[in-house]
Amino acid sequence: MEFSHEQLQSLTLRSEGWKSVWTLLWEALYERLQGMLINGPANDPDAWTLNRQYSMLRDTSLAQDFIAHMLEDYRRRAELGTLLAGFEGAPGQVLVYLAAPKLVRRRALDFAARHGRMGITGMPRPDSPESPRVRSVDLESSEVEAAAPDGAARPRGATDLGTLRLNIAWNPGGGVDARVRMAALQCWPRLDPRQVGLDLLESDLRERIDPDAPRDEIDTLLEQHRISRRRLTERLRAIDDEIHSAPRMHAPRRQDLDDQRVRCQVDLILEPLLREQVQRLLSLSSPEAAYQQLSRYRKAHARLFPSLKSALQGSGGGG
Repeated sequence: MEFSHEQLQSLTLRSEGWKSVWTLLWEALYERLQGMLINGPANDPDAWTLNRQYSMLRDTSLAQDFIAHMLEDYRRRAELGTLLAGFEGAPGQVLVYLAAPKLVRRRALDFAARHGRMGITGMPRPDSPESPRVRSVDLESSEVEAAAPDGAARPRGATDLGTLRLNIAWNPGGGVDARVRMAALQCWPRLDPRQVGLDLLESDLRERIDPDAPRDEIDTLLEQHRISRRRLTERLRAIDDEIHSAPRMHAPRRQDLDDQRVRCQVDLILEPLLREQVQRLLSLSSPEAAYQQLSRYRKAHARLFPSLKSALQGSGGGG
């Protein structure tokens, strides 16, 4: 995508029309980062593989988190008017300036070092000798069984994540903000029936969700959760099949697969819905809007689910 001097100047000065320029630049940056980090068709997440140069990000899900992190930083700088500070090149060089390969790789290394899986701490470390345990998190059926190695014992007092109920920590008196709404959207099928303010959360979702006829708002949401659950449990099956088909698998590959299945497990609990699903359900104006809401939600995990860490540790997923 080519930009003109006038467009870039508008963005720098935040003059009339700068937000439209930023939207175009955001889309171009997303495409560039996606192409740098991830191999495969942009519209087919199941076919994605991680570019080897970014193996520090472990899997494509964490790579997407990193892309969202980069885009959020770009957005903040664009709003401050500092995004293009120091840029003196031709308009055609703006993407290389903002997302040079060396810069992106350096930021990826920093991101991988500073951030755990989706902001959740206490998950297995790469050097942990204990293989993470994967259990079904489908509340309607047992699609995925325990995926620990044969003979591995379940930790005493472990929580069965297949029956894990979530409680969002919030004050209904303060209203439903975007983070609480995203928590309800992502975790609706497994919210505890005793959830504080559950009726208010449902009412808010019904006001915000654009239903797919002939379904109502909640039925539309549940259908999207079923789609996501199938996608993630199929991925878990594929991981387990690869592990069981190669009992003498090299340790680094086994560790990578273990990391991937823990990642899928966490996604099933806290963020099963993809950015595209969120955008469609909430009728958001752009992919950027969905990314911003998801990014803020991830950063608020510890505040929204203060009791979740102990449950994950009890399941064998904490260290």
